[in-house]
Amino acid sequence: MKINKKNLLHWVYLAWGGFLILFFLPLRLIPKKRTIKTVILYGHKLHGNLNAIYEFSLKHKNTTHDIRILFLTMDPQYYREIKNKPNTLFALNPFDLKRVVLADTIISDHGLHTLKLLFKLTDFSFVDVWHGIPFKGFIPADFTTQHQYDEIWVSSNCLKKLYVDTFGFNNNQVHVTGYGRTDLILDYRANKVQVREKLSIPKNKKVILFAPTWKQDTKNRDEIPFNLTQEHFLNSLEAFSVENNACLIIRFHLNSKQGGSFDNQNVLHLPLQKHPNSEEIIAVTDVLITDWSSIAFDMMVLDKPIIFLDVPSPFKNGFSLPPDYRIGDRVKDLPQLIDSLTEACLFEDNYEKKYKKAYQRIKRIVYDATTDGKATERYFERLKILLKNKH
Repeated sequence: MKINKKNLLHWVYLAWGGFLILFFLPLRLIPKKRTIKTVILYGHKLHGNLNAIYEFSLKHKNTTHDIRILFLTMDPQYYREIKNKPNTLFALNPFDLKRVVLADTIISDHGLHTLKLLFKLTDFSFVDVWHGIPFKGFIPADFTTQHQYDEIWVSSNCLKKLYVDTFGFNNNQVHVTGYGRTDLILDYRANKVQVREKLSIPKNKKVILFAPTWKQDTKNRDEIPFNLTQEHFLNSLEAFSVENNACLIIRFHLNSKQGGSFDNQNVLHLPLQKHPNSEEIIAVTDVLITDWSSIAFDMMVLDKPIIFLDVPSPFKNGFSLPPDYRIGDRVKDLPQLIDSLTEACLFEDNYEKKYKKAYQRIKRIVYDATTDGKATERYFERLKILLKNKH
């Protein structure tokens, strides 16, 4: 759940959650012999790297039988949507939060909110898996919570170096595992017929995904590029889709204020609020249109064309990974975008030849060899070592 500091109800949630944590903490003093370790997953939604861990635990019960994986949310609406899924907890429910306080490890992909109370008051172990490979420039102050974690799991040695040299982490905190979300992308790609049916994507159509980042640190930034209206831009992409037997998926960022009704037989609007599983969408995408979003690195898992909108970056602290990591056409206006889409959709081999060497070079840098479908296995290997050493 993303906290809105202007929403009084959110402050009530935080206060109640904090009270419950402090209320149940004395229970940790009661000696117990436990053969099963409990791990709490915590983030805005059950998606990305957290979902990879969650799904792996359900599918591989024989190898993870001594580790219980539970997902925790503070969002009442989201909990209503997922409460029938196994092993889900609601942070405002005293009985559920009691289970959290008595757990062993927390794995998060953002921050911790009131769970930060457990830092100094317990022997919990904490792990960060983050939620994307960043273009956005971060500084050490952005990671004050994560600096206190036991471990940070990243996608490559390049990212480890970034975390140590730029973000201020200790070398022994950061471990190269790969990103679990890449396993999901590969799994869904192998079953893309079923995924397309689930998402109501028409058969035999190319899939174009428009997924820009949000305004970030630039107050007046518009996610719609080239000073065009939302209607003009999206109608143009729809017209291209109709003419070229394609389906357009529109996916604005979680924090975006963009609205409107887009769905028809050629256009699907799949916002993260209603469709948190980005990996399913990426898995069936043939061409990505983005600007500075980390989704570009997710798309690289599949070696599919990426078209970048050549618009100013919205980041106040520059870049974590440099702009020249945007491998693909960089388009400055709508006509260039349509030309690039034509080549990427109708002449993909030509598009690939233009960028293959540079594309593969950047993919190796940001992933090493971890897009092998075994990143989540490595998560569990690290988790078992951490639990053994800490407890």
